[in-house]
Amino acid sequence: MIYFLIPSFNDCENFADLLKNIAKTIKRQRYKVTIVNDGSTDKTKQVIKELSKKYPVTMIGYDKNRGPGYAFKFGFNYLIPRLKADDLVITMEADNTADYFILKRMIQESNNFDVILASPYSGAGAFLGINLQRKILGHVASILDRFIFRLKNIKTYSSFYRIYRVAILKKAKKVYGDKFITEDGFSSVIEILIKLAKVDAKFTEVPAVVDWRSRKGKSKMKITKTITRHLRLYQEYLQGKYN
Repeated sequence: MIYFLIPSFNDCENFADLLKNIAKTIKRQRYKVTIVNDGSTDKTKQVIKELSKKYPVTMIGYDKNRGPGYAFKFGFNYLIPRLKADDLVITMEADNTADYFILKRMIQESNNFDVILASPYSGAGAFLGINLQRKILGHVASILDRFIFRLKNIKTYSSFYRIYRVAILKKAKKVYGDKFITEDGFSSVIEILIKLAKVDAKFTEVPAVVDWRSRKGKSKMKITKTITRHLRLYQEYLQGKYN
């Protein structure tokens, strides 16, 4: 079984295309989609209820917006106890910007690796439709992430789009317990990689084209807050917090 775990805040405009693209890509494979509703104030509940008549999608969540890190923590806590040894967990953004064309290759790579990342900074990867400021900030962050964290085979640290093997998730939960994810914001996805590396996860990347032209609505990321927390994560890592 393939489980999609997708955090969402006010993304109801994107759900129809998101689920259609997943269904078209997965085809005959068994899968389920879990949307983690991070305190949305739009029509997320109504839209998911209607789409659940056509797609294998369910919604979990809470009323107050807490950030993607909290949503991932909530989602993994819900999902991990339900997983079987040969299942896969795929995380991605809810805004329909994922590169679905590489999903088959990512799934194939899961035969040899614990975590497979979709990487716009690897090989032929790229961003489309992104403004210059975000593109520059992303490239700078990628360079700094690689310089500071130095995780083998990783160039993209901040993307949501990944595949996790069940064994490595359960190993991390056993080691870290409720402290597996402590970051509430976007830096949580970096924290996950750091902690999985500490439990000897094997990583690889597949080049991805992230197309922002496919999304409806605006980005929910607060740039200043995200940069501040990202820099603080560097400081904490260098001070040995994650040793």
